[in-house]
Amino acid sequence: MNKIYLLILIILSACTNLYQGDELPNLKTKTSEQVLNLLGKPVSERKEGNFKMWAYRQSDCSTLVFFNQDEVVQYAEQRGQCIVEPEN
Repeated sequence: MNKIYLLILIILSACTNLYQGDELPNLKTKTSEQVLNLLGKPVSERKEGNFKMWAYRQSDCSTLVFFNQDEVVQYAEQRGQCIVEPEN
């Protein structure tokens, strides 16, 4: 399963020009709790071995956040133009 996660990570990191519009906040090294505070609850979660992925969707964009086994962001990607507003 770790090989699947690494393959997905390599494929996604090789893609360019996926992001348009406002820049995604720097999530690298943030904990899952910090991401919850910044982006709110994800619309879906997936776990593969020790790794997990959270997905966020808005009408014009999607954001994927990948966490390592320590629940620290390893990689994040945004497609489309997102409006990032902290939860109140």
